[in-house]
Amino acid sequence: MNNTAIKIGAIASASILAGTGAAAVLQGVAGTHAVMPMLPTTALAQESTEVASAYVDVANVQGIFSFDQITTTPNEQIAGTFRKATSILCGSNAAPRAVSVDKWQVEVTGDVTSGYTATLTEAAKSTAPVSRISTCSCRNNLPGGTAIATAQIEGIAVADLLSQAAPSDDVNAVIFSASDGAQLALPLDYVLDHASVLVYSANGAALDESFGGTNQLWIEGAAGQSFLRDIVKVEFVACDEASMPQVPEMIETDLQYVNRPNVSIQR
Repeated sequence: MNNTAIKIGAIASASILAGTGAAAVLQGVAGTHAVMPMLPTTALAQESTEVASAYVDVANVQGIFSFDQITTTPNEQIAGTFRKATSILCGSNAAPRAVSVDKWQVEVTGDVTSGYTATLTEAAKSTAPVSRISTCSCRNNLPGGTAIATAQIEGIAVADLLSQAAPSDDVNAVIFSASDGAQLALPLDYVLDHASVLVYSANGAALDESFGGTNQLWIEGAAGQSFLRDIVKVEFVACDEASMPQVPEMIETDLQYVNRPNVSIQR
């Protein structure tokens, strides 16, 4: 990927491509507003003007735009980036010790009538496991950056965990708790609308061979900081307006686009 970014003009804008893993060429895709992770320099208009930091601002971009969302990143490369980042940023000297999916237990609780505790294997057997190509990216990963990985993931849809627990009608938020005490609270609609999955396999192998740990929350279109790892409890709760958790933000930077996963362009 080169270090050229383009501000989309009148003929193109960006939107979420909900985890299909398909390439797109100027086709309309319904979804919420996002940004395009990459564009080829060959499509730049002749009247393009060079600006600071080797970025180009082009009005009314025209041409054929394509990119690949189906080529997976080798697990060795994923481990070299994401596990190394965890070691540096979190002060860990080693990757988390993985526990077999047959032994790792997740408690599903909260404002529900049928809370339960099950191993990942048991939970997967009670519903249809999710298998799809998806992408995890750091929020601040710039064009050409390496903090992005695409993998064939397999796991349990958060929506299936919810349905098995029989939630009360006023449940509107979910709290994920990890084995190290970290927590992530999100609006339930956001989690469900973004096809969230509790992943236990990447590219056909256990997570300890790539991202590390035993399981990881994947949220389509969200930044990697929301991909909480080694979850032990999923709590579906009813919150009032004052305590309602916020939707994670994706912050844009000046003269360049955040390298956001799972996006396409539309007319």
